[in-house]
Amino acid sequence: MILKGNHPNALILNINSSLGDVAEQLKPALAASLFKDRVLSLGAAAQVSGLSLSEFIEHLTQLDIDLVEPDQQTAKELATLASWLL
Repeated sequence: MILKGNHPNALILNINSSLGDVAEQLKPALAASLFKDRVLSLGAAAQVSGLSLSEFIEHLTQLDIDLVEPDQQTAKELATLASWLL
């Protein structure tokens, strides 16, 4: 896959690969991208990928994609937790 900025622009395929093989290889990448952009939930993205939930989580970990996106509430909870631990 060739990117233009952060967006897919082109896809290069091995001429000896069947389209079925290519589709199976692309499913985890597509699912990871959709999950990263918060288009799909974790469970839905795992289903799209064709991997088990634990395999998909491992795939996301290898791609350094966070499972949880921190927000202001998370920051407050972490500050509260830190005060309890000190």
